[in-house]
Amino acid sequence: MTGDQLKDLIALARHVEWRYKLDQFEKAAIGDILTAVNQARREIGQYLDARGRESGTWSERRALELLDELRDLTVGLRAQETRFIADIATIVTQESLPLHADILSFGGRVKGFNTVSLSAEQLRSLVTETPVGGRLLRQWVEDSFETRVQTDIRREVLTGSLRGEGYRKLVRRIEDGFGLVRDDAVTLARTYVQSANVGAMEAVYEANRDIVNGVRWCAALEDGYIDTGRGTCLRCAALDGQEWGMDDQRPECPLHPRCRCVLLPKTRTWRELGLDMDEVAEVYRPYAMHGNTNIGAGGRRTIEEVGRHQGDYASWFGKQSHTFKENVVGPGRLDLLRRGEVGFKDLVDPQTGRLRTIEELGGRHHHRVTRPTSPTNGAARVRETLAREEAKIATRKTEKMVVVDEGGRVIFERVGGRNSVRFLVTEAKAFRGAYLTHNHPGGSSFSPADMKTAIRYGVRELRAVTAEHLHRVRFAVESGREAWAEREIMLLKDRFEPKVVKEILARLESGTLNRREANIMMWHRIWSHIAKELPWMSYTRTRRRG
Repeated sequence: MTGDQLKDLIALARHVEWRYKLDQFEKAAIGDILTAVNQARREIGQYLDARGRESGTWSERRALELLDELRDLTVGLRAQETRFIADIATIVTQESLPLHADILSFGGRVKGFNTVSLSAEQLRSLVTETPVGGRLLRQWVEDSFETRVQTDIRREVLTGSLRGEGYRKLVRRIEDGFGLVRDDAVTLARTYVQSANVGAMEAVYEANRDIVNGVRWCAALEDGYIDTGRGTCLRCAALDGQEWGMDDQRPECPLHPRCRCVLLPKTRTWRELGLDMDEVAEVYRPYAMHGNTNIGAGGRRTIEEVGRHQGDYASWFGKQSHTFKENVVGPGRLDLLRRGEVGFKDLVDPQTGRLRTIEELGGRHHHRVTRPTSPTNGAARVRETLAREEAKIATRKTEKMVVVDEGGRVIFERVGGRNSVRFLVTEAKAFRGAYLTHNHPGGSSFSPADMKTAIRYGVRELRAVTAEHLHRVRFAVESGREAWAEREIMLLKDRFEPKVVKEILARLESGTLNRREANIMMWHRIWSHIAKELPWMSYTRTRRRG
């Protein structure tokens, strides 16, 4: 092992050690956030329960009126959550700056090293006023509550009403909906802790450009599961070990919510830094096997195996079993890797961090000639790709989003939960002018959040596939008018929603409609009414063949 290899391993070991300490701090801090969310859930549940008993009778209208009060009732919780996360990230930044300076300077042994010093006000401002994934912290919190309260919890209440549940069960549904708020709070806290950690790294590197000439991506050496998104994600794994100059275009780090990747420095040689490496013991990079389980709010996953490996994720991946490899990359990509047609690092675009599709990988490495795509051929390829992908996802138990460009290529895909798929604002830039399809396990049409996504990010066509139907919507909205269009849609939704719910409840009572049919029908009827009012909106639902 050369002196420079040893130098890099020492720095890596210290970064891993610091990440472990951050994990311990993170778990304790998240406990405070969850305590606040749980307390708010109990207090709001008690308030709504009391209001329900006061009313004497319970109706759909009354349920929605109380639900509308949730926005005001959660103002304090939103502010508290923002403050908690800002406090956590500020502390991490404050502790990370000297730690990363110590790592880079090898305990002060590098001469002429520049330290980074920020006041308490500057640290706080760095956390609250620096966008993460294209949004400020307060915007992330507001959007989280807006989505959960106005969409997910509202949907739960409407579902309960359609099933004829009394106010006590409806209040319980609202309380249960706070589990989604709780999950979002944990995700935001974990993401901001890592963002603060990486931000401190980059600040130290920037202040010492005379010894740092670039960065190297470092992902966690853990097993991954492409179907569930657990463990080390494939995008991060393929970026592991890739290098960029200080001014080169590269993916944003952290790359996604709950990302644990870091940027290691590419420095001058140990001799140029004036280091004595003879007395330093050799260390190796640690890895861990956790199994396909979710970390969740408690921050714990069972460790099945640990060890040490010298090298990057690609070299570690090559030593693992067939099952391990298939879990990480999927069978299609594994076949390309096995045949030697692609390398592990080819799986991701090194400038954007976008996961390349199997079609792109096969085409690129078979040296096919790329010809301009005619509109007719492009449309046919789009139809073929959408049909193929929708056949795969139509009967999934959890949602999956697939984005297809005008040439028929899959440019983005993400597995989500039962009712939603999460993505970053920076990732949504790829949606403009593209076809976005996803599945709805419950069988319903688009949610209000779906419509907002399509308008906000300029989606060419939004599609929702179920076991029985294909829903499609298009908007002809001029650039710069997205906010106006979104507002118009939501105003009409508020106008038609009570009428449709009343109609469905009447049919339920008369026995001409069952519960399942009611759930499937509700949003379809609402969007059908709205499309008739708006000349720039086209909405259809067709029955699928098989």
